[in-house]
Amino acid sequence: MENNMKRYLRSTIAALLAIVIIISGYLPIVAVAQPSKYSTSSNSGTRDEVCTSLEGTSADAYYSGNNEYDVLSRKGSSEILNSLKSLMRETHKTITTYNDCKNYVWKTDCENNDTSHATTLYKDYQMTSSDWSPSWSCNREHVWPKSAGGNTTTGGGADLHHIRPAIATVNSARENSPFGYASGQYVPADNVKGDVARICLYVYVRWGSDWGATSITKVFQSVDVLLEWCELDPVDTWEMGRNEVVGAIQGNRNVFIDYPEYAWLIFGRAIPADMVTPSGEAMNQEGKPSNPGTPVVPGDPTCTHSNTVIKNQVEANCKNDGYSGDVHCADCGVRVEYGSQVPSNGVHVYGDWEIADDGNYKKNCNLCDASVLMTETDLYVTVESDAERILLLLLLGSTDSILLDTLSK
Repeated sequence: MENNMKRYLRSTIAALLAIVIIISGYLPIVAVAQPSKYSTSSNSGTRDEVCTSLEGTSADAYYSGNNEYDVLSRKGSSEILNSLKSLMRETHKTITTYNDCKNYVWKTDCENNDTSHATTLYKDYQMTSSDWSPSWSCNREHVWPKSAGGNTTTGGGADLHHIRPAIATVNSARENSPFGYASGQYVPADNVKGDVARICLYVYVRWGSDWGATSITKVFQSVDVLLEWCELDPVDTWEMGRNEVVGAIQGNRNVFIDYPEYAWLIFGRAIPADMVTPSGEAMNQEGKPSNPGTPVVPGDPTCTHSNTVIKNQVEANCKNDGYSGDVHCADCGVRVEYGSQVPSNGVHVYGDWEIADDGNYKKNCNLCDASVLMTETDLYVTVESDAERILLLLLLGSTDSILLDTLSK
């Protein structure tokens, strides 16, 4: 009897210890030391401490009126993207320079307000001012590669939400490779995957065609990989602290740090219900339109949605991604299905024919540098209708007899 009692006590104590260990193991995730008030002058966050709240930030004041999550999240995917673009562009009051990216780094990329050091991207190296020069062991990284964007030192190439300090050799190893798992692509450490995904989302939405950042698949293997990394590496208090400081400098915030949920919504995907985000909206989806196929506004409960129309459709072309369009009920107005992104397809949008310097004819794509060249004979053969032939002959300066002969055919 005594031995049985001892075994019972030992097993009970072991079980209690296991519970304590499990609970203590989870405490850093669910009860991290969130800053009670984020500093706007220097980054007061800590790397790898998961951010579970927007308390202490300027987010509430930033997302007001029609930009509140409850309002904006009920729109179609393309409407959400355009609204976020307008918000971040219109609040971007101070346009920084490329040199500013180096000078502000001690405020934006420090940890716990230690402005004598800055944390580099890709590798959590604590750089000091001596790392800029004379050795230049650290430099400025275009997370969205300059080969897939616009000018290297203006616009998106000088945006503090985008340009990051990096160890020069690591930056060089990455080169212009897109992020992903495929051959020739770049895979950062797990605790950086979410950072780069949210940076690229910011550049894609904030700058878009204004800076040449027209397709997310130019910098990521796929939308699926981008969203996977967003979920795998949640926002930490350091990333939130950086958002707060850059917001104070430029005026705008990276909305994908405050609301990672928007990454799923702009691509018409279902938000993971168990994802930890600063806003908490991913875990607060009950009764909200979080999944494709769920109506986004209250409709007639008796409606069967059998009569539908496509809205918000955008054609893909040689430079820009398209959108398949959302399915709406034509009777009650609710959206019954989200659309999806359509990758750019290489189809050019050509302008009118023009006379080239060599006497031949050419037409240029309105979106990229592509052009088509033809001789006068080849050009005339390609025209099918009489009306187009007459206009073409007039353009070529044909005589009246040739025009009459064409009309009689």
